[in-house]
Amino acid sequence: MPFDILAHTVNSTGGGNFVVQNTTLSATIIDADTITFDGGATFRSYTYLGQGNYRGTGQSGEFIEVEGEIYAYASDNPTGPLRTGNWQISGGDLDPTDPPCFLAGTLIATPQGEVPIERLSAGDRVVTASGRVARILWAGARRVPAASLKRDPRLRAVVIGEGALGNDRPLTVSQQHRVLVAGGCVELWFGLEEILVPAKALLASGRAWLMGDGEAITYHHLLLEQHDVILANGVAAESLFLGPRGLGPTRSDLEKLYPCLAPGPVHARPARPFASIVEGRAFFARADYRARGPAPLLSPAEALAESRSISCCC
Repeated sequence: MPFDILAHTVNSTGGGNFVVQNTTLSATIIDADTITFDGGATFRSYTYLGQGNYRGTGQSGEFIEVEGEIYAYASDNPTGPLRTGNWQISGGDLDPTDPPCFLAGTLIATPQGEVPIERLSAGDRVVTASGRVARILWAGARRVPAASLKRDPRLRAVVIGEGALGNDRPLTVSQQHRVLVAGGCVELWFGLEEILVPAKALLASGRAWLMGDGEAITYHHLLLEQHDVILANGVAAESLFLGPRGLGPTRSDLEKLYPCLAPGPVHARPARPFASIVEGRAFFARADYRARGPAPLLSPAEALAESRSISCCC
């Protein structure tokens, strides 16, 4: 859906930082690749660079590049003014994708029962799919405005429907968030008992769909002392992964807070083998994937049994 923006010109400093200027142009973003500055008389291609935050203010801006020129507009109010000045944002900080994350309201299994993810913080403990209790090292969140969801469909969440993975209620996660699948078909297709598959792959199953883009959403991340599989709304799903592509620019900030993460061979080791989106799509499109609804979580031991209750037939 096209939408209007007030585009601020942006300069790039020698240090790689961006300076948002007072000079503005009215423009209309047509879709994920096309923009017009003259009401539709001509159309130009653009590249979305990502979202940046003005440090200390909470204001966020969307940065795009049009034929070598960089522009920015306000995330929450695309036609409104954007704070100008040096945002101290390097190009590497502008990442159009998010790390794997859960939507606000997701219930996470803990030794005390299920707790909304937004109420968890560093030091709290969660129950893993293997039945042990793990400590949260860091909990983070990011709000994604509706304008960003409309502009970049990759930011929209995936809703995993009831029963798709043995869950008795839907689970909503970012598209690249991996969920655990297991059973006979997994062994036939991948030669493994369990595998982590990106949630986006489940769109091919007909049991998952993309969430709408009409309202802002908030994503939450949970980093444990090592990558693991936790229970979210009854689904076995990964915690935040600190591998090469798991966290992007945020990783360097975390390593400053927690030196034990650098270089972090334990934290860069996946809890289960990964399947690609292509492999996952092929699996869910062709496999008759069936599962039982989960029993109430009562203890870590039952959590382990629950995580292995998923069955599959070809």
